[in-house]
Amino acid sequence: MIAAALLCGGFTAMCCTSHAALATTFGGLLAVTITLPPLLGSCNRLTSVMLVTAASVIAVGGVWLFL
Repeated sequence: MIAAALLCGGFTAMCCTSHAALATTFGGLLAVTITLPPLLGSCNRLTSVMLVTAASVIAVGGVWLFL
């Protein structure tokens, strides 16, 4: 769960440094698209899947709200 938040939030924040709203938006979507499937592959319970997904989405959403 921590890895999901760090990967998605960090990648989205990295896209924010370009100061382009479009790059930030697509960067967040790209971060979730790239990092979520491998992270969910190791989850074997529904609770774990929901926590990892929530951590990823909240991390990207937090960066978007910070802008």
